Amino acid sequence: MAQPVPAEGGQCISCGIPIFQSFILPQLTHKAELHKIVRSNDFPTHVQASHCQEIISSAPAELDRYEVEILRLRAILDKMEHDRALVDDYLRLCRYTVSPIRRLPSEILTEIFSFFLPAISGGTDPSSTLGTPGLKHEDAVEEELARVANADLLRISQVCPRWHQLIMGTPSLWSVLGLNLHLWHGPSRGRMMAVLQSSLERGGDFPLDLRVQVRGLYGHNALALIPLLALYSRRWKKVTLSVDYASQLRALSSVQGNLPLLETLHIDVQHRVPEFTVVEVTSYFTVAPRLTQLWYCGKPAALCKLPLEQLQLFVYLDVLPPDLEDLFSTMGRLSNTRCNCQIRVRVDNADFQPAIESPPVVSHVSVLELCGADILEPDRAEPLVTKFVTRLTLPFLVSLQLVCHRDQWFPLPWPHLEFQALSHRSSFHSHLKHLRLESVSITEAELFQTLSGLPLLQDLIISDVSEGDEKELVTSSLLQRLTWTPDSTCLVPELSFLECHTVLRFDDTVFRDFVLSRLKPGRNAAGPFEVDLQWYLEYHRELDPEVVAQFAELQSQGELLFSNTESPLFRSSYDYDV
Repeated sequence: MAQPVPAEGGQCISCGIPIFQSFILPQLTHKAELHKIVRSNDFPTHVQASHCQEIISSAPAELDRYEVEILRLRAILDKMEHDRALVDDYLRLCRYTVSPIRRLPSEILTEIFSFFLPAISGGTDPSSTLGTPGLKHEDAVEEELARVANADLLRISQVCPRWHQLIMGTPSLWSVLGLNLHLWHGPSRGRMMAVLQSSLERGGDFPLDLRVQVRGLYGHNALALIPLLALYSRRWKKVTLSVDYASQLRALSSVQGNLPLLETLHIDVQHRVPEFTVVEVTSYFTVAPRLTQLWYCGKPAALCKLPLEQLQLFVYLDVLPPDLEDLFSTMGRLSNTRCNCQIRVRVDNADFQPAIESPPVVSHVSVLELCGADILEPDRAEPLVTKFVTRLTLPFLVSLQLVCHRDQWFPLPWPHLEFQALSHRSSFHSHLKHLRLESVSITEAELFQTLSGLPLLQDLIISDVSEGDEKELVTSSLLQRLTWTPDSTCLVPELSFLECHTVLRFDDTVFRDFVLSRLKPGRNAAGPFEVDLQWYLEYHRELDPEVVAQFAELQSQGELLFSNTESPLFRSSYDYDV
């Protein structure tokens, strides 16, 4: 058997270090010969045996030489990896040094950080639960702590000293505070108090958005916090108070006459007795020179102490039938001609007792929305709606919205003769520009007569009634009456926006002709004509493809805004800009 042939030596061209080589690396033919002998159990030849003995004798030293070389190379590799990490860190440092974010002014960074403020708004329902529903008490307490401590901002403040200084030193970033006092008891209360005090102090004198919720069995254990919050009433700008009983807010008495910044007030009292307590609590807000928005849920008699005359937005949630007369008196005090008044009436199963005939109440609101809820029997809703249109005179009304969402059992009744009288004594023909009738039980003939008396109307929202008492309003005959004609005999000659919630029972060609008639020059100076078609899912069908294609072409030319989507089952009344 041939002896191993030493590999030719050599040196590294870069560093001159000898290249490691082994002198006993086997050749493939040698390994094949030995494998054959082992498998056949034959005896090796003398040459083969001598070769094996030589390898057995010299290989251990060769392996030790390998180990030394491997350790040497590993040290080199470790150093290279270490140096590479240093270069990588230095690269990131250089990039960060010249990063555009380091050049952002503090004002822009503050604006970015403000997106991490806790969300405490109840949306359109101030009585909604503050925090995540369904959490275990321990988890809810931790969530409360994180919200009060502004935990998201605190984490961001650890990025660098500049951010920490900016976050901790910017009062506007500590201007949102939501407290669920139901959780402020037990062993965590001391820690929560410390966090609350820190947040209040960091806010300095910046106007405060405050939400306080007292719900459930343990609410009374935390009422000691309310006097602490009252100490900061000069900062209150937007306040939401959601309680079970008005007596829980008596500790706010010190805020009276100390609300120079208050602009928005939400008061939600779940249990409406005793009434005198609610009046006492609302009296604390009698003097609020900047108050322009009021959201209220409770007894309307308690509103007598509030400065309603200066309001620009008045939202009354869940008025009950027995409280209507007090509500009308309240509306008579809404004398700001820019006031938007939104009322949700709960029809429920309460019997409506007609009051003694009274003269109409004059209210100067510019927007009135009446939303019906819990209509289980239409006969109970009719006298309520009738009462509204007979008791009110609205000489400055620009927008009227009668709404009953499709999640109700029955639509809102339409008192046609009483509405005509309201329209006449309020002179709607001279100032009403927006009309919304959503899930209202009005006939086609009544709608035609109503629209014919509103020549200045620009925005019209109507719906087919698809539950309870089916009535189709969005029909070919309506579209034909709305089609513009040279002799100006069409309905709503100034129409610029039409929204239809529909079962799609009209001729698409008639629909197209109506839209095209409204696009001609000079008929819509405010911009492109807008049509929002919202179909009920259970009645959906495809529109004529040629009509859709023609509308798409008009949109591309900027002459038309057209949308064709599913109508939502429930939509907040506050989704509309009026």
